[in-house]
This record gives sequence, C-alpha cells and structure tokens, in this order.
Amino acid sequence: SSGAGAVCAFEDASGGDNTPSFFAYVSADYSLSDATHTLLPADTELWDTDSAYTNTASNYKFTVPSGEAGEYQFTIGFKATHTGDQSMQVSQNELYKNGSEIIRTENLYYSGLYMSGISQSNTFTVTLAEADYVQAYTYIDNSHDSSMTVVGGNSPIITFFSGFKLIT
Repeated sequence: SSGAGAVCAFEDASGGDNTPSFFAYVSADYSLSDATHTLLPADTELWDTDSAYTNTASNYKFTVPSGEAGEYQFTIGFKATHTGDQSMQVSQNELYKNGSEIIRTENLYYSGLYMSGISQSNTFTVTLAEADYVQAYTYIDNSHDSSMTVVGGNSPIITFFSGFKLIT
C-alpha cells in the first residue's frame, strides 16, 4: 500500500557471498626493470576462500574453480621508488588472462617532472570461465634509471593483488 504510515517490505539481500575471493601481497621489496612487463610477485595470502590463488614463484595466479564462472573484480596496487634523479614517463597496471594481456591502465607523466616514485591502484572487471586464470603485471618506463624498487611488506600493505566474484 502507499500513503502515510505505509509499511514497505524488503527482500532478503542474502543472494550470495562474493566468493571465491583472495587477497595476496608482496612480502618484500624487489627490483622492477625499466620498460619490462613484470609479473607481480604477490607471495603472501591474507585470505583465499577457495584455495584458487597460487602464491608460488613465477606463478602468482588466480584460477577460476569448477562451477564458479562469472563476472570478477580484481584490484592491483603497487608503489615503486628510486634513489636517483628520475623522470618517469609511463606506469601501468596490467591484467593478464590465460597468459595474455586483456586490460591495462596507464598513467603518463611529463618527462621534465622530478619524481621520487609512484603509487598506483586500479580495479578491473572481467568475465571468466571455469579454469581461466588471471595474473597481475606492472610496467614502468622511465628516462634515467634502469630499474626501480617496488615496495613490499605489510606495514602498511601497498603492493598487492586481490579479487572476488561478483554477485549477479
């Protein structure tokens, strides 16, 4: 009914639980080579609801479990620093699916601008089938240094890869 004093009925919102989900971070600093697409070594898991994230060297991937095809949201975050005078030109977060890049974000900087580092976080939404896997990559192109240091550790967590299935 409508009008003053009408009572509205709300449907139960418990239509799902956004799983599988995971959150993994990079436990220690590492060197990121200039102009190189580098797999983000998120080696320490805070959680992994379905044991679908692999946190081993050269792997670092989330694989869609059986029966869990659908829409997923992933976030990649990283911070990189350097020790010398540098002007970065491009930084990217990249999501790979089954070994190939499918989506990226790109930040461009003026080459005359002095910067001591960059912090970047991006979220991607993609459709995945059973057994598809995704990996997080980063890329920095700068004009002075051949490498930068990506900040790892958990105090606070800055460099990470996370994801979850969307309720549809």
